[in-house]
Amino acid sequence: MPNSPATYDKHISELSERIMALKNERASLMRARPREIVSDFVFTRLDGSRCTLSELMGESDELLVVHNMGKKCRYCAIWADGFVGIARHLATRAPFVLCANDPPEVARETAARRGWTFQVVCNTKQPDGRGFSQSLGYGTDDDVHPGISAFRRVRRDDGGTELTHTAHAPFGPGDDFCAVWPVLELLGIGVDDWSPRE
Repeated sequence: MPNSPATYDKHISELSERIMALKNERASLMRARPREIVSDFVFTRLDGSRCTLSELMGESDELLVVHNMGKKCRYCAIWADGFVGIARHLATRAPFVLCANDPPEVARETAARRGWTFQVVCNTKQPDGRGFSQSLGYGTDDDVHPGISAFRRVRRDDGGTELTHTAHAPFGPGDDFCAVWPVLELLGIGVDDWSPRE
């Protein structure tokens, strides 16, 4: 490749167009993905009380829940920090909730210290003995993997409802869910060249 900024910019632009086309294809597949019926999962609120997935939905038929590893993961913290600015916009369509893999007192302190303005609940063991996040494939018995899940309440012809898991995506350095990475790329900094300090 000739060594000129214009040549690089042209190639970068072509790659960006291909990436956008792949994102559109991915979005189409997510819309077409068969919905999984799920149980009305139980969570623990920061005050120690219990609530269910359907209660987190409130009057909405949709819900977004972040799977968060908890206080020990500084990467999970910057993903959550980034959602502070957009959670209120997302909430105009669907409630936005973070599910922390910490006890309520730890999650409460973390949310207050970091200024999280969205609702935070805690990963809670379900009747099958697994946590909410683990039940959806986001973790092992001992840990949680970061990501986000979308849910929809579907009304049946008989008047009842079903809760469905419509789509999900993992979080990781360089993904679309944390604005830090693409901004740092402009400085020539890759995912292996920087990590959050707290």
